[in-house]
Amino acid sequence: MKAHWTINAISHLANIYEYIGLNSPTYAKRTVDKITRRSE
Repeated sequence: MKAHWTINAISHLANIYEYIGLNSPTYAKRTVDKITRRSE
């Protein structure tokens, strides 16, 4: 199955990255990578 990322979902993902990245850019990247890998 192939996931389709909507504009809204991408926006939420960017917001997650920005929020976590305020304290830890490294952990923010790991979190976003984990979320996107699970959708593959």
